[in-house]
Amino acid sequence: MRWFLLIVEVLIQTILIMRKAKILYKDIFAGILTETNDGEYVFEYEEDYIRNYPKQFISFSMSVTNQKYTENKLFPFDEG
Repeated sequence: MRWFLLIVEVLIQTILIMRKAKILYKDIFAGILTETNDGEYVFEYEEDYIRNYPKQFISFSMSVTNQKYTENKLFPFDEG
């Protein structure tokens, strides 16, 4: 039974793996980009960045806000 629980734990850990990247704007930590296991991309601005740089958006389509941005394809960061 113990080996079964170990296998289940390993499977759960494997399922929960998501890729994450720190996004910098002019050497300032702006937020986290996450690729979920479902293939979605989620970007969220960091709280300090929102507070200190409210007008320094990283893309024209992604204003600085507490809102999470979710897309099925990678965000157009080069458009801003």
